[in-house]
Amino acid sequence: MSQFDRFVTSALTQVSQIDLASLGLTVAIIALVLLAEHYLMEGMGKPWNYAIGLPTSMGGMLLWAVIEGILPWPVAAFMLLGACLAGVPDFFIIIREQRRAALSTRQEAEAFVRDVQERIDRCFGPWPQKTPLKPRIASVVERDAYTIENVIFESRPDFLVTANLYIPKGRDFPLPGVVGTCGHSATGKAIDAYQSFAQGLARQGYVVLLYDPLGQGERLQYPNAQLKSEIGVGVREHLHAGNQQFLVGEFIGSWRAWDGIRALDYLLTRKEVDPRQIGVTGNSGGGTMTTWLCGVERRWTMGAPACFVTTISPSSSSIFVGGVIQFCGL
Repeated sequence: MSQFDRFVTSALTQVSQIDLASLGLTVAIIALVLLAEHYLMEGMGKPWNYAIGLPTSMGGMLLWAVIEGILPWPVAAFMLLGACLAGVPDFFIIIREQRRAALSTRQEAEAFVRDVQERIDRCFGPWPQKTPLKPRIASVVERDAYTIENVIFESRPDFLVTANLYIPKGRDFPLPGVVGTCGHSATGKAIDAYQSFAQGLARQGYVVLLYDPLGQGERLQYPNAQLKSEIGVGVREHLHAGNQQFLVGEFIGSWRAWDGIRALDYLLTRKEVDPRQIGVTGNSGGGTMTTWLCGVERRWTMGAPACFVTTISPSSSSIFVGGVIQFCGL
């Protein structure tokens, strides 16, 4: 057993022996002090810095708890480690804001953007070579205000992507195009929420390509004889595939982003689409994909991610939502 393993075992043993009343009191005191410090700083017009304030304040109180015999030191160490990790996002936000504040010319701003784009590319790349999409239309559905084409294309050789293409009727082409990315739904693009936004945009004059994510809808990667997932649809398939790819030096995020890039490639082959007006949007996991795609692909003219993990502050939400509403024509 390694030294770290012994440390963890000792900590877990001591955790099981802690008096829960004392632990609860300690946690309550820490929470109250941190809350008071937070509001005090806000009242002074100085937003509390979690990256520094949380570990510092909590460290002092945990030291007191150890000295008083309320907490064993391994437990306090784990709690302090958690506080430090909680402050990591704020630490990087501070660095980013400092870099932004130092920008004073257009050239510096453009250099900053290029640097960010290069870092994003390093996270997702290297990208595979683009191969023929080999698109085919499996069927067509006629609706009152638009046509739905059930499309299949290959994002990689023999790697199929299933999608719906919504083409408005009674409009002068070419029209603005939108790639729709789905969140975690078992039926992928078929679920009502994603059908609703795709059909709604089509009625407003957008050509929309809504595609199934990997491991969802018609793109299960681990099907059984009944065409049901052996792993579990959505997150479970993503995790399983991601773990397998990790073992061979691949990144499932890159595979998923590449599907989105090739979806854009297909959309731009359509004569109904204006290549000067191309957007991407999605919700939840689709919001994450929208953000990723805006980072790795330069051809978008707008992006509208919704409902996903982000560092956007609540004060920015009105601007953010306003942009989405404006894009949707509401």
